[in-house]
Amino acid sequence: MQELSLYALIPNARHTQVLRIFSGLCNMNPEPHFMHHLIYKPRRPKPLQMMGGSAPEMYYLQMISKIEDVDELEARIAERRERREKEKRERGDVVMGGGGGGGGEEFKIEDSAEVKEEEKKDGEDGDGDGEDGDPPIYDIKNQKWTIRFLDFPVAMGTRPVTTRNMFLAEVGDGDALAFMEDLGYTYVSEYVTTGHTLYHNNMIINLTQTLVTNLTTPPHQILPRDTNLRNIDPAKAWICDVSLRVAQVGSTGSGNKDQLDTTNLGVQELRAFQALLKGVGIELEMGDRLSLDTRVK
Repeated sequence: MQELSLYALIPNARHTQVLRIFSGLCNMNPEPHFMHHLIYKPRRPKPLQMMGGSAPEMYYLQMISKIEDVDELEARIAERRERREKEKRERGDVVMGGGGGGGGEEFKIEDSAEVKEEEKKDGEDGDGDGEDGDPPIYDIKNQKWTIRFLDFPVAMGTRPVTTRNMFLAEVGDGDALAFMEDLGYTYVSEYVTTGHTLYHNNMIINLTQTLVTNLTTPPHQILPRDTNLRNIDPAKAWICDVSLRVAQVGSTGSGNKDQLDTTNLGVQELRAFQALLKGVGIELEMGDRLSLDTRVK
């Protein structure tokens, strides 16, 4: 399918106002979302360019998972950590010693190697998993993942919107990370998008911020958010992405004409919405083509 899109940068101070505007235009409450993105690249090296020809391009792939009930997951993590702290206190990590003056003085017993390793796991996993054998509360291997391919956007021509091909494929049950390795792709990096989604006619409106993990050892545990994630933008601005997807309708002569007509209708719908938003100070424009480049260099 083809994706047609326009973008705008929304200052953090206007976020609530813009969300209310979209809610009124779409006649719906914004749907919150919290998405985990894993970036993969082909394991094999890029083929050499042959004399008189061009080397085939290789592209990054994304795996995306929508995490439901984030607040509930974080509450369970906090509960597990509180339980572990209580167990540490009961083991007697801190005792009170009395002196000749009658006042109690606190002495801290040096943590054993076992306790230190347990704390290290807490800090890196973010899920309270330790020697008690509890499974991770957020386990990326057991999430429902969707593989997404985004093509390099088409160079600007007669269409004043960002245009590119995209493909989506849901991964079935099992270890999706191992599946990507078997497919010939290797993990590169990850990020999280958080925000709201709304729908207006055929358009999908996303208002999001991008977060990256503070941890250093993949695969990362992204929860809890307040300790494991940070905003990539110090100003905490929001990205407004208004997109519309056009399905492929065929490759014959009449199919190509139908495809062109459908695409042009999508462009007209985006342009009309762009003009509508100008009246409330939201300037939708084409995305920077190079910043949206998904090719492996």
